[in-house]
Amino acid sequence: MTGQISKPSGKNIVMRILFSSFSFVATLVVGAIAFAFTALEYPAIMRDLIAYAQALPGYLSSLGVSDRYLVWIDILLSGDKLVLLGFILATRILFSMIRGIVGGGDPPPARASFVAEKQDSPFTGWGKRS
Repeated sequence: MTGQISKPSGKNIVMRILFSSFSFVATLVVGAIAFAFTALEYPAIMRDLIAYAQALPGYLSSLGVSDRYLVWIDILLSGDKLVLLGFILATRILFSMIRGIVGGGDPPPARASFVAEKQDSPFTGWGKRS
């Protein structure tokens, strides 16, 4: 049975969704804890990070972005939100590296539908030299 990929069962899909949801929530919680820890233990560093992040909307407005988009940049890209997002992103990257080391670094097996799409694609020959 080489080359054949079996269809995942319903139980496996549910377990993957639960694990992904737990992983997402754990990333948010650990990132928020790291943010709070840094604010409590290293307030000068946190103030510097927030000051750098608060300069980003001003820089983006100097690029000539229209007011229609600047409103959303001002609302969504405030300094503390950007720093928290950075902590959460760093936590996500750290979790992914730990999962790669513990899990052996092998990617999950491809889905059968993806393999079929790849073989039937009109772009399969692109990039290959004759």
